[in-house]
Amino acid sequence: MDLKHPLREVCEGGGRFLVPVVNITDASKGPGKKAGGMFYNPAMELDRNISVLFFSASLKNKDPHILDALCASGIRGIRYAREMSMLADTSPCTTLNDANRFSCELAERNALRNSLSPGENIHVRCGKAQAIMCEERFDIIDIDPYGPAVPFLDSAFQGIKHGGIISLTATDTATACGTYQTTCRRRYQATGLRNTLRHEAGLRIVIGHAVRRAAEQDMALEPMLGYWYDHYFRMFFTASRSLSRARKLLEHIFVGAYDPNTGEVAKTLWNPAESAWDTIPKTRGATTFGPYWTGEIINGSTISTMKSLLPSWWDRTDKTKATARILDILSEEAGMPPFFRDTNDIGKMSGVVPKRADIINRLKEAGFAASRTHFSPTGIKTNAATEMLAELSKNPQTF
Repeated sequence: MDLKHPLREVCEGGGRFLVPVVNITDASKGPGKKAGGMFYNPAMELDRNISVLFFSASLKNKDPHILDALCASGIRGIRYAREMSMLADTSPCTTLNDANRFSCELAERNALRNSLSPGENIHVRCGKAQAIMCEERFDIIDIDPYGPAVPFLDSAFQGIKHGGIISLTATDTATACGTYQTTCRRRYQATGLRNTLRHEAGLRIVIGHAVRRAAEQDMALEPMLGYWYDHYFRMFFTASRSLSRARKLLEHIFVGAYDPNTGEVAKTLWNPAESAWDTIPKTRGATTFGPYWTGEIINGSTISTMKSLLPSWWDRTDKTKATARILDILSEEAGMPPFFRDTNDIGKMSGVVPKRADIINRLKEAGFAASRTHFSPTGIKTNAATEMLAELSKNPQTF
């Protein structure tokens, strides 16, 4: 098959891959572009790094069947097949699937270039992602679409084995973050929060929507890791066919009201049969949003294992260095409450903007939990109330 588009070799994760030339740019952020139906986004290297580490740290089955549902050039699925076998001592069988025949041909070429034989430890299929997930069952389903993951959720619930892992990427961050409220209500049945907390609120809205959709099918979809980076949200869930567990997870779905005067979020349990907006405690000028997930989005023990697995064969590129940095911050955030306080907002109380590191140290000295957050370079996760932050801010010399 003639791919009818020039290709170029790139190195990633210790492997060598052919990708469309049009996508090789100096840009390190944002979504990539398709070329002749083929697709490769260099900005997603960090996501692929974290995914390799997460699956390697979380696997219970030593011979997992993995589906890369929208494989494009095949890099993601091929990296799983290569690197997980080395990091986790597994023998994964990876299926690369794409609806575009040129992508499937390129995925086959890339598999051979990395010593993987199609038909043995790796399989290439050309078809609709929803169809293959309804036909087969997998231990891991990875859905990395160009846009929202919503159209693939129901099929993923059908195709995942009990106790398996579903990973989702959503690049419609502007929608979930409240820029396009009509679309947010239609796509996620939720209202976004368009302010400092927008990225965390948006991620929790997308997670909450997935948990609710799974519960409709008596499936428990439990978040193990969720984060925001650049232009996308990335989420990892364990899936189990348990009605009782699904009911329990719904207890973490709330609607909220953001108070711009204090930075605090009041919340009340979401109930689809009632108008929770009418019962939520809110102050004058508060902004309501949700429903959203209020539970954990970072499993601390999994992050620790991921950090211990950082492979030595990765080239020390900007993306691999960024992988280590974000894992460090995520490990600090594990176990912290939802949402953060911004040092600029804290500074408004006293007229002095404190350094983030200083106020985190002060909070810890006072006996509170406090950490950085990957959602904002000026954000602080803490269980301290606004009154405590105000008291600290009244004494600028302490900073």
